[in-house]
Amino acid sequence: MKKGEKKEDGRVIYTKMRIQTAFYELLNEYDYEKITVTLLCKEADINRATFYKHYLDIDDLVDKLQEKTIAALSKKMRNTPRDELDNLIIDILKFYKKTIQEQMDPQKLPAKATANYTSKITRLIYDNFSEYTVSTKDKTLN
Repeated sequence: MKKGEKKEDGRVIYTKMRIQTAFYELLNEYDYEKITVTLLCKEADINRATFYKHYLDIDDLVDKLQEKTIAALSKKMRNTPRDELDNLIIDILKFYKKTIQEQMDPQKLPAKATANYTSKITRLIYDNFSEYTVSTKDKTLN
């Protein structure tokens, strides 16, 4: 947790989890375009005001879910020792596959959301491996 950030209340965490779970379930039943805030709130057993307290709309929910996944992947990459990066590629693919199976298949999302998500993940991987190759090159030059 960053300095100055407040820890999220347990009730807020639980509510967001219910919203997210309901969204994943609806995404398996309906096309993305058919999922409405009303339908999502009914599935999550919350009122619309509660949904809007946390998200602007369904697209904002998707964006936040993607950010959460990318943050988890980023943390995994940061915590992997540089001498184990070869195994990290396999771990990244397993992580991505698990995310798709358990949560959100990008193919069920609108093209714009999928492109944005893929772009963010690609950038994250590129940045991390660029740092690795530069530090490895520096070591071999010395």
